Amino acid sequence: MRKHKVGILNFQYSTHNYGAVLQAAALEHVIKDDLNISAEHIDYRSLPLNETSQLRQLVVKFLRHLGVRNPKKRPDIENEAVFERFRKDFINRSPQSITEKNRFIERCSEYSHVVVGSDQVWRTNYTKQNADVFFLPFKGPQKVSYAASFGVDLWEESKYFQNADFIKWINDFDNVSVRESAGVDICKKHLSFKGAVHVLDPTLLAGRAFFESILDYYMMFSPEGESQSSKVAYYKLDVDRSFSDAASHLASKLNTDAENFYYKYNDHGYEYFSVPEWLNKIKISKVILTDSYHCICLAILFNKEFVCVSNASRGVSRLESLLGELGLESRLVSSPSQISEALITPIDYTSVERKLDELRVDSKKFLKVALNAQS
Repeated sequence: MRKHKVGILNFQYSTHNYGAVLQAAALEHVIKDDLNISAEHIDYRSLPLNETSQLRQLVVKFLRHLGVRNPKKRPDIENEAVFERFRKDFINRSPQSITEKNRFIERCSEYSHVVVGSDQVWRTNYTKQNADVFFLPFKGPQKVSYAASFGVDLWEESKYFQNADFIKWINDFDNVSVRESAGVDICKKHLSFKGAVHVLDPTLLAGRAFFESILDYYMMFSPEGESQSSKVAYYKLDVDRSFSDAASHLASKLNTDAENFYYKYNDHGYEYFSVPEWLNKIKISKVILTDSYHCICLAILFNKEFVCVSNASRGVSRLESLLGELGLESRLVSSPSQISEALITPIDYTSVERKLDELRVDSKKFLKVALNAQS
């Protein structure tokens, strides 16, 4: 009989996404510290698939050599190592990184349970030829999804696998939970699975105290007298001049500064903020503007005024589901021009916290039952 040990699979290996590493750490924390179960992340890092034509690659390379860049792309950013430093401190991983599917399946046999999630692990347009891995196509340990997300409100059919494959894989799960209400419908209508449960993202499940402990670990204390900074902080996953202009306009109205806390300029170019620096920016800023799901989650945990400008290409249903559940629909807008209007009425965080507490009870109960945790 396998030792009671949980393997976790998600996008913890990201080298540019703060939310990916923080939600991974949060889920591991809940399983290990709240449920008292041994757990580690399975360090599966899928090899990237380059679907860009060779001619296009050559053209892009030539233009870059000439100094011509796509204005909608992020600049080249150094120090991706900040994400690895955080993982070493807060994410327990399997001993070796795995890139081959057969080795991944072999590794999974060492666990009593394998949990896939959270993040957009079931969005096949993202996982591409590795979509099968994130549906755990093997026999052996119990299979659980926690807050797995399809990212959008429709099933994006895979170019690499048949729909029948996904139906077979998901129906072999012992327990299935998804992050958005639309995910429950996708499971039922497209994957013939009727038992999916809607749960909280791991960041919201872990709660503010966990993220405060991260800041304490790195001794990231708010400057004296600046527990509530006056800055307008913005975090945009895709470069957008209208978004940064709107942030500057709002900051001017509030007689303060706007700050991009995705990356910063140094003497040589651009570099990422460290993960705790990024987290602290959310904690101390007055207003948060973003298009990021996890940035919203953390802004909520730190009781911040925020506005989310939707990005259709990245999926809106996950934002609508989260904010609708907490009565914060008015904080989701479709254009930067709507930011000021969305901020007119302050957020009632007493009500939001009450709803979160209720949702945590059900989400933690799901995880406890799914992992056979002892009372």
